[in-house]
Amino acid sequence: MCLARDFDGRNPLHIATVKGQHGVLDEMVRAVPRAAWEQVSPADDTVLHLCVKYKRPKALKLLLDSCVGDNEMLNAKDGNGNNILL
Repeated sequence: MCLARDFDGRNPLHIATVKGQHGVLDEMVRAVPRAAWEQVSPADDTVLHLCVKYKRPKALKLLLDSCVGDNEMLNAKDGNGNNILL
């Protein structure tokens, strides 16, 4: 279910990030790390973009401390060509 999407293109990991559900987020990342790599349409936001957009620093730290936080993910671009640092 971690890869299932809603009508807005978000998977459960994206929703847990937006809502600040850190325990759920941690469980999902450990269960299916690939879910964090899925981008949300139409803006093509990554889960890290969502952390920044919705002001979720704890979720960002959790994701960066997990296997998700590698350089490729940090440099992933959204639909406007921005990574999380821009």
